[in-house]
Amino acid sequence: MSDERVRKAEALKKAKEDFLANNKTNSTTFFVEDKNQVSVTYRQTDLPELPAIHIRRCCDSTFTIAPETTLVKVLFEGCKNCKIILEKCVISTATMEMWRSDNCEVTVDCFLGTFQVDLCKETSIKYTEAKHLGTLVQAGMHDLRVSFLDDAFPEFHTGVKQLREEHGEVDEEAGQFITRVFEGKLLTEPIIRLLNDFPTTLREKAEFDSAAQKKAEAMEKLARDMLKDTSLSSHRGEQGGAGGGGGGGG
Repeated sequence: MSDERVRKAEALKKAKEDFLANNKTNSTTFFVEDKNQVSVTYRQTDLPELPAIHIRRCCDSTFTIAPETTLVKVLFEGCKNCKIILEKCVISTATMEMWRSDNCEVTVDCFLGTFQVDLCKETSIKYTEAKHLGTLVQAGMHDLRVSFLDDAFPEFHTGVKQLREEHGEVDEEAGQFITRVFEGKLLTEPIIRLLNDFPTTLREKAEFDSAAQKKAEAMEKLARDMLKDTSLSSHRGEQGGAGGGGGGGG
């Protein structure tokens, strides 16, 4: 792996660590592991207090989170041919992470502020309503299909192949892209990192730089105007003093 790819991989790892740290709670992780050919519905009474459900290493199974169930977050790892249905539940941090899973389907019937999907193949994400989409962050995805059951937006097909066609070279594992609604349309943009490692996009950086430049120019104009007013006041004072002195001499 090249130095550049190592740097990007380390940046992605750090971003995940920072994300988890920033969303740290006193949650209790409820593991669902090594299930095969099952269909299970989880209700509040099945879960511990402040549950963070972590489904991993499962195959050919369906997991449903029942309506009105409250979770801290959802983790979905290393599964194959599985479905998870978030059925009008509440996720208090509005976050879900999914990684290294193949041929899986997620139905989202609740708000997800951040849905991060990494290193998966043949993934389908179905939002029952467009308003449930906050941000969708992807890295190293192959054959990701995102649809909206309310037909607010057409289904779109994305992943490393499609992103390379649109944006040029994309790192296989560490290149991150973010999808969200912007000005009434779905927009997918590459994530860049500033010198302080803060994640943003080129568009947002340009908007911030433009606003900062306008603010600096406004402050500079204000300073010039203040100096100009001070100079005029001083000049008028000197003129008034000179005129008063002449009158006294008469």
